Amino acid sequence: MRNTGIYKLCIAVIATGFALGILNKPTACALGFESLASTLTKPVDGENRSINEAFRSPEHWRGADGAMSVELSPIKTLWLFGDTWIYCDMGKAGKPKEMINNSVAIQTSNCDAEAEVVGSLENVCIDSTCWSFWCKGKLSKPESIFQATEPNSYYWPGCGTVYDGKLFLLLKKIRKKVDPNPLFQFDWYADDLLIVSNPQDPPIKWTYTIFPVSTWKHEVEYGLACSKDKDFLYSLCFLNEFPKTTKKTILARIAWKDLLAHNTQKWEYWSSSEGLPQGAWQADFRDAMNIIPDCGPEASLFFHKGLKCFVAVYQPPLSPQVKLRVSRKFEGPWSEALDIFTVPERRLKDGKTALTYAAKAHESLSTGNTIGFSYCENPGGIEQHIANPDVYFPTVRTFTIAPEKVREMLDGAGSPKPKP
Repeated sequence: MRNTGIYKLCIAVIATGFALGILNKPTACALGFESLASTLTKPVDGENRSINEAFRSPEHWRGADGAMSVELSPIKTLWLFGDTWIYCDMGKAGKPKEMINNSVAIQTSNCDAEAEVVGSLENVCIDSTCWSFWCKGKLSKPESIFQATEPNSYYWPGCGTVYDGKLFLLLKKIRKKVDPNPLFQFDWYADDLLIVSNPQDPPIKWTYTIFPVSTWKHEVEYGLACSKDKDFLYSLCFLNEFPKTTKKTILARIAWKDLLAHNTQKWEYWSSSEGLPQGAWQADFRDAMNIIPDCGPEASLFFHKGLKCFVAVYQPPLSPQVKLRVSRKFEGPWSEALDIFTVPERRLKDGKTALTYAAKAHESLSTGNTIGFSYCENPGGIEQHIANPDVYFPTVRTFTIAPEKVREMLDGAGSPKPKP
C-alpha cells in the first residue's frame, strides 16, 4: 500500500496553515448543522443525495479528495480527484487496496451513450445520471490518470476549464520529502499546465501535452481556482512572501492566444502600487494584491449566471467554515466573507476528529440563487483510513441565498470594515 499520497490532507495543514501562522487542529464545532444568523440569506441547504450516493456506490473506487469539476458539455461534467483508494479485490494473495494520486469521473445525463463506453473502472447510475470512474493500469495494479514525467513526482489536481474544444488543467506537482514528521513528507514544488486535446473521448484515451508554468523559485503557486473569459484564463494563486511564513491570495491571468501558442510564462498579476492604488495588471508579481486573505489551497471562482456576479467559495485553513465572497469583477473588490455552512465535527473510532478541507463550489450545480458546493473529510494516517473507511469521500451540498443579500454584499465590497 502506498503511503505518500495519503498526505494530501497536509496541503490544508501546511501550505495554508503558515498563512495564518498556526498549525493546530481544526476548531471543533457542535455536531449537527449551524443555522445562519442573517435574516436576508434564509438558507435552504441540504445534501445532494444523488451525487453523494454516486460517490459512495462504486465497488472499486472507494474514496478520494479534491472533487474539482469542469463542465465538458451541457450534459457532461468531469470530476477530478486527488489521492484515491482503489479496492482491488485480489484476495489474500495480493494487496486488497491501493492508493493512487489522482483519478477522474464523468457525470452525464446521457446514460445510453455512457453505457457504450468501454474501459472505465466501473459505472453507476443514480437518478437517471450515469457516472463512470476512471484510472489507468489494471485493477490489480491501478495507476493515476495524470502522470508526471519527472521520477518520483506525481500530480494532485488544481483547477481547470475548457476553451477552444480543449481541456486546460493546472496541476500541482508533488514529490516526497524526507522528514521525521509524516505530516511534512511532501513538497509541492511546481505547477504544470496540462492541455487535453480530446476531452470528449474516454479519459484513458486522452492525449495531452504538459507545460511548466512555475515561477523560478515557485514564489507563485498556481491553481487554487480558475475561471475564464473570451480573452484570458484566470487563476487564483498563493504568493509566497519571504520568509515563507505568510501567503497572499493573488489573481493571475494569461491570454488564450499565448496559451494556444504554448507561451505559458506570460502571466500578469492584479497589482497595486503608489501610482496605481486601485490596481492594474502587471508582469511583476511582487506587488500583487491580496484579494481573498483567508483563502485555502483549494477553492472555486466563476461567474454565477443566476446571481449575476462572480462567486468564490472556499474553506479557510484549519476551519470547519465554508465561506462565500462575491464581486462584480474578477479583480474585485471582493465582499466580506459570508459563512454559508459549518461542517459538522466527525468523531473517528479512536475518538479523534477528522480533518475537513477543500471546500469549493461547482458551476454546473449552481443555478438560480443556489450554490452547489462540496467539501472533503480525511481521517488522517493509514491506520485511521483502515479503521474509518466511510469517511474519505467528498460531500456535496446546496446553499440558497436571497438576491437582497447578494446585493448587500456587492454594495459593501471594498468598503472599510466598521470599527469594533
